[in-house]
Amino acid sequence: MKNSVIVLIVMSLYQINSWAIVSASQSTTKPLPVLKYSFQFKNLKNNIVKVASTEQAAFRLAASECYEVLTNGQYPGEEKGLVIIDICANPKIKLL
Repeated sequence: MKNSVIVLIVMSLYQINSWAIVSASQSTTKPLPVLKYSFQFKNLKNNIVKVASTEQAAFRLAASECYEVLTNGQYPGEEKGLVIIDICANPKIKLL
């Protein structure tokens, strides 16, 4: 009885795996378009331009760069760090 249950489980897993492989290979998803976004941050002279497939992905890249520019790669301290995070989290965004 134990052997037949094990065989059934193994057969079921094999069928599930083969179905997943077939369905994955038949996927017809189109790649997302790559767009260029410009971010204007308060306290930065130049806009930061990022290229990504979504606005959110471009925003994350730009916010990270904004933080690096405003901190010069140094730990700014808690209070100043929070001010910088607030600046980098609230840009004006323009699709180019």
